[in-house]
Amino acid sequence: MRPLDARDFLKQLERGFQLSRVSAIVPPMPRTQRTDQSACDSTRTMFVAALLFTATPLFAQDEPPRIERFAAARFDGGDMGGDKGGDGFVRAVVVVDRPWAYAEAEALAHALGGRLASIDSTALLSFVGALANLEGAFECDGPWIGGSRSTNGAWAWTSGASFDGFAWAPGRPAQTTRAAAALVLGGAEDATGAGIADGTWLDALQSPDLGTRSRGAVIEWTSLVDCDADNAPDPLEIAADPDLDLDGNGVLDACTAHPADLDRDGVVGASDLSLLLDAWGNVGRPTAGLGDLNADGVVDASDLTMFLVSWAG
Repeated sequence: MRPLDARDFLKQLERGFQLSRVSAIVPPMPRTQRTDQSACDSTRTMFVAALLFTATPLFAQDEPPRIERFAAARFDGGDMGGDKGGDGFVRAVVVVDRPWAYAEAEALAHALGGRLASIDSTALLSFVGALANLEGAFECDGPWIGGSRSTNGAWAWTSGASFDGFAWAPGRPAQTTRAAAALVLGGAEDATGAGIADGTWLDALQSPDLGTRSRGAVIEWTSLVDCDADNAPDPLEIAADPDLDLDGNGVLDACTAHPADLDRDGVVGASDLSLLLDAWGNVGRPTAGLGDLNADGVVDASDLTMFLVSWAG
């Protein structure tokens, strides 16, 4: 008897265990967009056997995922504004050290004060795609985003916005409706391993044990703590590099200086006054921002008064 190849194996599983249809294990990303498709495909074959013949998840993990790298920016519009303009909220693409489930990505987003990103415009999709130019972001499957459906359910965004499937990749959705699914960004890796988003999304079953090998996620914040005003949420920076908070108080060590020391040089002086005046009138941001010393959402005379008292002191 000749050995079973992967295709025969899946056919026998479908007959013997009455899988709903082969689309239950459709790879989230097209074969032509893989730099190492064989490694990804071998894992997908292994997961079927583990799912049906063992009681132990193939990718059981004792340790939480660790953030290896991230890219964050504020969606302000401008060149990326496109059809809807920017909303002023911060998004980040994070890459972790192992494949992870949609629920794990969602839990990390909440722990960092955000949520998985709802991508409801082509402009925002382009913006997020530019952030995803990270090593590992498309190693097998793209980053999780905030669209999902339950078993036999309808697609929905985490934000509650109505779901418009404007960016489905050709042939998608394709996963069986007899299992919950979520969205990953479409894309590939270049020769250096950097991610290249292709402007689509794909449906994927929600766990590595169901064949999805995503190591990334796109997170958004409608409000955030950003004491150094670099558009990277402080909890994200600390999670990625705990040495930024050596005293463990949840605040970047660089931000323990006097709040009026805007340039963080250890002195409240003329350079700080220049920064405050540059920020004069800023209003309506999701974060208080540089120069808003009383955290009321606007840089104005009350902040200048607080600054001059600090300078005089």
